[in-house]
Amino acid sequence: MVVRLQLFQQQKKDDAKLDFTPLRPLLHYGMEKKEETNKSVSSIQKIQSLLERNEFSPSYIRTMVSRLRRELSVDDLEDFDVVQTSVIYWIAETIKIDDYFTSDDFFTFPQAIILVGPTGVGKTTTVAKLAANCCVSTKFNRENPCRVRLITNDTFRIQGQQQLESYAMWMDIPVSIAEKQDDLKVCFAQYKDRTDLFFVDTFGVSPSDFEKLGEARGLLDFKEIDTKVFLTISATTKASDVLNIIKQFTPFEFSGVILTKIDETEKIGNIVSSLYERNMKIALVTNGQIVPGDIQTVTALDLMKYLEGFEVNRERLRQRLSAKKADNKEK
Repeated sequence: MVVRLQLFQQQKKDDAKLDFTPLRPLLHYGMEKKEETNKSVSSIQKIQSLLERNEFSPSYIRTMVSRLRRELSVDDLEDFDVVQTSVIYWIAETIKIDDYFTSDDFFTFPQAIILVGPTGVGKTTTVAKLAANCCVSTKFNRENPCRVRLITNDTFRIQGQQQLESYAMWMDIPVSIAEKQDDLKVCFAQYKDRTDLFFVDTFGVSPSDFEKLGEARGLLDFKEIDTKVFLTISATTKASDVLNIIKQFTPFEFSGVILTKIDETEKIGNIVSSLYERNMKIALVTNGQIVPGDIQTVTALDLMKYLEGFEVNRERLRQRLSAKKADNKEK
């Protein structure tokens, strides 16, 4: 026992004499790496919190975080400004715009623009705005006016029908009521030689009412005239409901989305993430009840102003988006 005690005491003396100086840089490096990792995690958590506050969907947030970890270096991940700038640009990248209403295709006559969507999203007012804007478009003049006709098959709501008739009277635009598919066919056949654009307001359908969805889809099965169908969605709709609406209205073969009531919300993460997940494009945005105003085409940059808590450098973002667009054209 005495011998063991002496050996133990001697070992302690020998350990005390050891020089750990060469190992200090390694120990310091390990502490630094831990601090760096904490900074990276802090930046990612902060950006996640911002995305959640803006009501982006969980899957969209996971995609953004995964991209951050994949494309940014450890040093960049520690810098929240770099992280934020990257995410802002990537959000803008995921916003797809349908330029149909500013293209020459929109002014190929005759054709019918048909709005479909759930109840209460503002289809009737949007149809009136579209018609009114065509009447005052600079592409036309008094000698060559745009010949517009409104059509409604929303016979379920007397108020909706009366509202469209009131708009038509105020704008001096003819309006027709087409309750059934045959009525639509007759209307197109009767007026297509003296009408450039038909704007069709359809009755609203709940995404869960499969019978009405089938009935509404059946109304649009005709080949008498070129048609473009747009899905109308309120900007106030939560992400899960947007995804369900898109799914249930997919058989309508709509080409883009008209986003209504954007003035009634301060956050659009729900819309941006849902449309991105379904690869949908935004054609128009409405931001009020005024006819013919309060409807406009938008860019991804325009929509970035609805991001809450993000510091958006609009000029830098505009330059990056323009450069990206130029690169895509060259390809």
